[in-house]
Amino acid sequence: LPSFPTRRSSDLVDDEEGVRDLITICMKKRGYDVCCFTNGETAVEALATAEISPDLVLLDIIMPELDGIETLQQIKQISKDTVVIMLTAYGSMKTALECMQLGG
Repeated sequence: LPSFPTRRSSDLVDDEEGVRDLITICMKKRGYDVCCFTNGETAVEALATAEISPDLVLLDIIMPELDGIETLQQIKQISKDTVVIMLTAYGSMKTALECMQLGG
């Protein structure tokens, strides 16, 4: 990820604490403020009520309840210009194509 001279904001949505911790460290080193969410529902609620959308959303695909694809759909309904990067350790080509078609 590129480093920027001014602080950039990012949302990180992942149900695994260790993953959130590691990505947060990496993002902060690159100049990002990071707001973490443990599930898609709380991330969508926060985005819907935020005055300013984050510059970037890092979103796990496989999560309980509201999965990453459903979360992506809702994020794009709220803020179509928000950049979303999908994360997964268990991906398939079908899932990757679906995410790309949805704007992730």
